[in-house]
Amino acid sequence: MKTLKTFKPEELLENIQDIQEIRKLPLDYLKEKTVLGIDLYEYSKYPLVEQIYVPVIFDKLYEAAAKNASEKESFIFSSYGSNVEDFKKNFISTGDGGFQIFDNPLQAVLFAIYFQSNVKRFISGGSPNNFLKKLHKIVQTIELRYAITHDYIYSYNMNFFGPAIISNA
Repeated sequence: MKTLKTFKPEELLENIQDIQEIRKLPLDYLKEKTVLGIDLYEYSKYPLVEQIYVPVIFDKLYEAAAKNASEKESFIFSSYGSNVEDFKKNFISTGDGGFQIFDNPLQAVLFAIYFQSNVKRFISGGSPNNFLKKLHKIVQTIELRYAITHDYIYSYNMNFFGPAIISNA
């Protein structure tokens, strides 16, 4: 993914006095992106031990989806990244899910398909990952909700903000 310029108002406003110039300044940092929201449905209703393991399971399923997408769809994700770390740079964790920022809706849909495929494999007990097989004995099922939005975002203080994320939430 093309890296977003980070909005740094402390530096940018240092020598600017004109209020109109200050108002226009953030517009240079907005980029149109697609946001895939993933939310674990009714996470708070899980018993305590399961609540502790669910984020671990989510991370493993996320890593599998990122690996699948980058390896199996290398052409579509060529501008985005080629490994799990590239995906993680564009992820905002919410604890029971998160927001993945993509360049376009096709990338978001494909990632959601890979993620859900790994979820289905996990809840069937058929994960090839032995670690996930052990965790399946504690958490037998998870349900996710997905949302895709396309709008503007910006980067500030090593995080992402903007209408694309607000609408997705």
